[in-house]
Amino acid sequence: MTGREMTTREMIDTLIGFDTVSAKSNMALIEWVADYLDGHGVASHLIHSDDKQKANLFATIGPEEDGGVALSGHTDVVPVAGQPWDNDPFTVVEKDGKLFGRGTCDMKSFLAIALAKVPQMKAAALKKPLHLALSYDEEIGCLGAPRMIEAINRNLPKPAIVIVGEPTEMKVANAHKGPYAYQTVVTGLEAHSSQPHIAVNAIHYAARVVSFLEDLADELAARGDPGSAEFEPPYTTISVTTVDGGTANNIVPRQCVLGINVRQLPSTDPDEIPNRLAEYTRTVLEPRMKAIDESTGIETQRLYFVPPLRKEDDSPAEALAKYLAETNETTVIAFGTEGGQFQDGGMSTVICGPGSILQAHKPNEFIAFAEMESAAIDATPGGTPLISYWKLPPGEALIVRVRPPDCDYWNCEFGSYWWETMDYRWRLSSTNIHQAALEPDGMLTVVVSHDDPGVANWLDPSGHEDGYLTFRWMAAQENPRPVCSQVPRRDLFDHLPAEVPRLNADQRAEQIAARRAGVRKRFKG
Repeated sequence: MTGREMTTREMIDTLIGFDTVSAKSNMALIEWVADYLDGHGVASHLIHSDDKQKANLFATIGPEEDGGVALSGHTDVVPVAGQPWDNDPFTVVEKDGKLFGRGTCDMKSFLAIALAKVPQMKAAALKKPLHLALSYDEEIGCLGAPRMIEAINRNLPKPAIVIVGEPTEMKVANAHKGPYAYQTVVTGLEAHSSQPHIAVNAIHYAARVVSFLEDLADELAARGDPGSAEFEPPYTTISVTTVDGGTANNIVPRQCVLGINVRQLPSTDPDEIPNRLAEYTRTVLEPRMKAIDESTGIETQRLYFVPPLRKEDDSPAEALAKYLAETNETTVIAFGTEGGQFQDGGMSTVICGPGSILQAHKPNEFIAFAEMESAAIDATPGGTPLISYWKLPPGEALIVRVRPPDCDYWNCEFGSYWWETMDYRWRLSSTNIHQAALEPDGMLTVVVSHDDPGVANWLDPSGHEDGYLTFRWMAAQENPRPVCSQVPRRDLFDHLPAEVPRLNADQRAEQIAARRAGVRKRFKG
């Protein structure tokens, strides 16, 4: 593979085609991604499982240094066995604007969006690194990511920010509960079912454990946590999810095994539940069991622990994600992710990605194709972009002139290193076919300066002294190149044509007010 460019749809088709159910290897997908990245001059670091059947992939675009942003997602998916799918789960089917397939929602679409943008990321000559972090075995306890995080902290470029693209409908989640799994094994003493008085019935004692956990769950619900009201439900939950015991109807059972799932609030003590269960079994149940036979007992072990994601003070990840998602709102989620692991590894982390968790893990899992487009880095899908880097010290002005082509739509906008538009709600950081004022001959003149020069097409850099300026022509027959000149701010009008449209202070205020009204209408904010 040599530098192949793929659309987001082509990428999602490819990724879904790999059967990466957690019980299987993910190496075919990982090796394909590594080959794809290599074709674009991006090296991949693989961090394997002990048996080498699975691997995480970590890659850096831009300078190989600490900092920047990581886009993170898991490559494994949940099983399809026993689910009534209408089509092959590992072949994407598009119907009614939806893409059906195992992993379309959770969470290969996010990975597809990121990977499809690699050529643009490379072309941008990033000054800060952009990292890709693909993990294994998230669905069975987030087992793979800790190895990758350990490698990052040991000898790989460490991101400052991690965005985990789990399905949140592009809402920015800054906290989630921590899922823990426990297994309690009750070992009793067999006997003929006609002689229960000389036996220790493992199922009976397991039932007492279940009853204790139910009472504890009720206590936690009643206690609640005022600082966790955003969660649904707003308390730590305990669920006994599996029960396995007994061998025959005429034998007092020797063993019963309970599966226990806990969803822990970030603000609470993760050791409270196992400690209280251990105290109850040790002081109340086991003395009665051992009075009959010393070999009996109850043991509880933790199968996995996924740390919760906690809200961060002045979170750089939250600030960036809200900017990219064009929102001032945040949310919390009840399901667990690898986000808490990255956070515990010293990286500012949020969860934000396309799709709804309501579609995850189900037969006929899907994501609306429009969600994938809206989650992509480009705000308006399609078009031919021209991306340029600018640097403007105070006291200077940048003049950009171009004749826009005859096309369906065009725009000109500022962007940071991550393609985010700079503060377009309150400042004039972009213009387009509907907003710009052209000269009588159809020319567009844009002026970039740190103060208002009084021209109609002023772009306000919002205090930034460098960044990117992007022109995009939609369905154009030609792609004109702008002509740029940088001049002293005091001499600006010596370099501008007389026909350049100008505005006074009142007209500028009206222009910004109209822009703000348009933003409210677009985003209903």
